[in-house]
Amino acid sequence: MNVTPAARTIKAAGDAAIVVQFDRALQRDSVTNKSLWAFGRWSGPVRDGAYAFSDDDKTITLTAPRKWTAGDRVTVVLANTL
Repeated sequence: MNVTPAARTIKAAGDAAIVVQFDRALQRDSVTNKSLWAFGRWSGPVRDGAYAFSDDDKTITLTAPRKWTAGDRVTVVLANTL
């Protein structure tokens, strides 16, 4: 339904968490480093981030263990198994 920082934004903080909102609750065990992860063009993949659930498990927050490189293009990957 929504993602923060917004797609194609250029004003996200280097340590900004990625927040994805769904229209229904997720099964927590479906969220793994293979079903939801991100990578930066220069920062590389983030598969070891921390996941947090909120909004009755309809919202997931991925916090990277390191800052993104300034000006990096970050892609978020969501599997159809979520």
